[in-house]
Amino acid sequence: MCGCSYPRFSTSSGIVFCLLLVVIGSLSARAAGLPQQPNIIVVMVDDLDVGLTRRVLELGAMPNLKSGIIDPGFTFSDAFVSNSVCCPSRATYLSGQYTHNHGVLTNYPPNGGAPAFDDTSTLATWMHNGGYYTGYIGKYLNGYGQFDLTGDGEFTPADQTYIPPGWDDWRGLVDPTTYRVYDYSVNNNGVIENYGSSESDYQTDVLSGYVQDFLSVTEQADETPFFLTVMPLAPHTEIQEGDFPHDYHDIWKWDIRPALRHDATLGMVLPEPPSYNEPDVLDKPLWLQQQERLNTDDELFLIRKHRHRAESLRAVDDLIGLMLDFLAQNSELDHTVIIFTSDNGFMHGEHRLSSKSNAFEEAIRVPLYIRLPGIEQGATLNQIVLNNDLAPTIAELAGVAVGHVVDGRSLVTLFNDPGPVTWRRQFLIEHFGGGGKTPLYIPDYAAIRSGPYWNATGPLTLVRYDDPEQSSEYYDLELDPFQLRSLHDIPQLQGQMNRLGLFIGLLRQCRGTGCRILENYRIDQ
Repeated sequence: MCGCSYPRFSTSSGIVFCLLLVVIGSLSARAAGLPQQPNIIVVMVDDLDVGLTRRVLELGAMPNLKSGIIDPGFTFSDAFVSNSVCCPSRATYLSGQYTHNHGVLTNYPPNGGAPAFDDTSTLATWMHNGGYYTGYIGKYLNGYGQFDLTGDGEFTPADQTYIPPGWDDWRGLVDPTTYRVYDYSVNNNGVIENYGSSESDYQTDVLSGYVQDFLSVTEQADETPFFLTVMPLAPHTEIQEGDFPHDYHDIWKWDIRPALRHDATLGMVLPEPPSYNEPDVLDKPLWLQQQERLNTDDELFLIRKHRHRAESLRAVDDLIGLMLDFLAQNSELDHTVIIFTSDNGFMHGEHRLSSKSNAFEEAIRVPLYIRLPGIEQGATLNQIVLNNDLAPTIAELAGVAVGHVVDGRSLVTLFNDPGPVTWRRQFLIEHFGGGGKTPLYIPDYAAIRSGPYWNATGPLTLVRYDDPEQSSEYYDLELDPFQLRSLHDIPQLQGQMNRLGLFIGLLRQCRGTGCRILENYRIDQ
């Protein structure tokens, strides 16, 4: 590449010296054929894993997503999040940064939630300053409407009606009601609207109405381009007032109600891969060894939850259908970029888990589909892409300036050339447990997930916990795609683990270009 010898990690200073010599190509120009400043819509659902996405598509349960976004667009087969927790992941979407740089470590204060996010420079402000009419509809950062957001040191009614900078049209769900599909509240541009329990109050359908309102306004705005973010709750489970898991078996009972028209419409079979209700977890860290296996009642609840999660997505597909129809009828479809993704994945009993927050593939992999106007692709790209990349991608597509240093990279490079010589070879996964000791608690960790290397069998995942009582995890994903046997205790692999562990430490401190250099480095040489 640049004459660097890529030493085998003899010293950290050698690595830094070599990294400084790596040349990163500049981001490519706007994808050929795109209009100047296209409209951009992002639909980000909550807790949708790749497996459930595939199953609902195979059943024909999301036809609008399939025909309107996937078939004519780009499918990213290796899309991941760098933190598989709701609030940190959404902050990454808005900032283009790893968790350790945007500072939203967990879902709630003092080190997380909406109050921890610096909203003065976000994707919203960049787009607004670049001439876009911006809109936000649905779930925001956890704790929105519950804590001091105005910065005056106390919680007042002004915090419930707070609108983050950069958003021209704001319809944000208000906590703690965000996690209810009925009987919830919305901050509609500074006015709190309360919804009830009638069929027409179903949350996704109300958000769909807001989407149509937004598009109707933009249709009258001459040539002003628009940027819209839509954040449905589905298929995240509902959380009612007073819900708290007293033991791990309570978690399986949590569920989401689909819209009445969709209830009991899908014949879903719960998949049981080899990792399902894993019988032997002695190779896993202590926190996972302490989770009991699913009993009969747990499995019955999980079967119901799995079906309801799938059925809740049908209302999301209805929303997508109405959105596509409106754009087509108003001659805007060929001027609009549409992105569909999720904030993180989800576990359906794999490794005894019904959650995310961990570094298993089911939790960190997400669906990502991008339709570009006027470019009928239907292509699948297999480069490793992250939620870190969404903000710089959207900014470049829009031709607007980013307002701070971003860690991600623009995917426009891939739209122009789907086979670049150099792309991301590995990335950091972060988790900050927050110190709570609930049945859902996973201790703080940092992990590295690599793509395949020339000198390795396949992609690798190494997880290192801050707590020394928790053993590391190390998986070769080609030999062990279900992550059934951690290889952390094999002496012959300690050298590989040490090299990867060194890179975890470097990535935990990276920023901007430094992150992109580290992500491209050949660790195995």
